Amino acid sequence: HAFHTTYAGKSKDGRLIYTKPADGIIKDTPWSKGNRTERVMKINGETVAINFTSDKINVVKYNSSTKSFGSAYNYTNSISGLPNGPLAFDIVLENNRTAVVYSLHQDGTAYQESHEYVEQGYYDALGFWRGNIGGCFLYSFRIDVSTWTQTGGNAVKLSNENLMYMPNGMCYFHDAATGKQGVIACGKFGALNFVPLDDPTQVIGLTDGKDNPLIYSGICHNMISMPEAEGNNRTDMIISGEGAPYRFCFTGKYDSNGAPVFKEELVLSEKNDLYCGSLCVPSVVDWDKDGVLDIVAGNSEGRIVLYRNFGTDAAPAFGDPVFLQSCGEEIHFRAGY
Repeated sequence: HAFHTTYAGKSKDGRLIYTKPADGIIKDTPWSKGNRTERVMKINGETVAINFTSDKINVVKYNSSTKSFGSAYNYTNSISGLPNGPLAFDIVLENNRTAVVYSLHQDGTAYQESHEYVEQGYYDALGFWRGNIGGCFLYSFRIDVSTWTQTGGNAVKLSNENLMYMPNGMCYFHDAATGKQGVIACGKFGALNFVPLDDPTQVIGLTDGKDNPLIYSGICHNMISMPEAEGNNRTDMIISGEGAPYRFCFTGKYDSNGAPVFKEELVLSEKNDLYCGSLCVPSVVDWDKDGVLDIVAGNSEGRIVLYRNFGTDAAPAFGDPVFLQSCGEEIHFRAGY
């Protein structure tokens, strides 16, 4: 499925605001079945959805009058040189005709070696996963966006080493002021990594500039970089998953390892339903003792979230989520090791 929503401006503190998806779910899409590694982009003024497998690239144009992608692709062309279908990818326009595709692909490691683990338990007595945690490689190839055909020969493997474990989201980074280019990938455990394109064998963990790892707290990540209206400067990114969408804003600074430094902020939605993430466990209490009931809820991110009610019990109006703290630190119980 796909949702259609519109940019509605910024809040007083500069956060992005989007409208509630008034048009509902776009149900008619050609990727409803089969491979679903897709990305929606605007290419030369047209909104298109792109996905590709190990040997095909599939492209469909968005019809603004019917608010639909239709049920069939406009282009399906062959791709050569890839080992398997992508875990994630991004597309970078070089000019009005050609673009570079960067994609992450599995290294072939089996996630689970045997179904016998079902009988034994997926984890051993110490709590460690009995299977394998697969890695990936970075590939690139060029396409002609007027015909969506591959140009310049087979896809090329850029990383000769196994880059990172189990990524499921990536986007392109370009700081036009310094010329710095790279890809940023988010692993299944939430860690964000930067791979500079001038040396794609490096993997540098992103930090907040104070040596603290930068981690997106949700799981099942989708990432997009945000191109500016003019030029090819793409520094900010939005990440979403089983949790709220966050905008990661480039500070213009780099850490001692040469990786860009970001600050994170929630993306807001105008007059939308309350969303507390997956596996939400809500309770109702007058938390701030103002005579109306508020909501306190836990979620699969491992956070405890407060929604203050600025309305009444009969007509509640809830504010932005506040992550509760203990002893001055945010309460955050993460799954995993």
